[in-house]
Amino acid sequence: MRDKSLSVREDHYTCLVDLCGRAGRLKDVLKFINSVEAKPSGSVYGAVLSACNVHGEVSIAKEEGKMEEAAEMRMKMKERGLKKPPGCSWIRLEFRMHAFVVGDLSHPQFEALDWVVTDLSNKMRKNKNMTSEVEEDEFLAI
Repeated sequence: MRDKSLSVREDHYTCLVDLCGRAGRLKDVLKFINSVEAKPSGSVYGAVLSACNVHGEVSIAKEEGKMEEAAEMRMKMKERGLKKPPGCSWIRLEFRMHAFVVGDLSHPQFEALDWVVTDLSNKMRKNKNMTSEVEEDEFLAI
């Protein structure tokens, strides 16, 4: 990160890993995780495993060695009757905070937002083939 005036939190790393993972840029995601000084949290590995699942990259998930650990945790949660809360994102526009929860279609501008996210996702999928030779600046500029 070049701008030292901003403090990067774990959820920022998780968000970047999740977005790039959804776009199929798994090799870049792993390269990024290995380049970060901080030890990745469970949420970062969760995003990686989710992307591996979506893109059928079982070998990458096994390489990371967290697949069994995640499966064990899910089983323990199920045994105890615990459920993972749905994913949620917040964004502040001007002076108003907007929350987006997985599966919630009640936002007044849902259709427009869905179009933007779908368009962005399609563009990222188109560019996923550039992953092998991507410069760090290009990767972080998504």
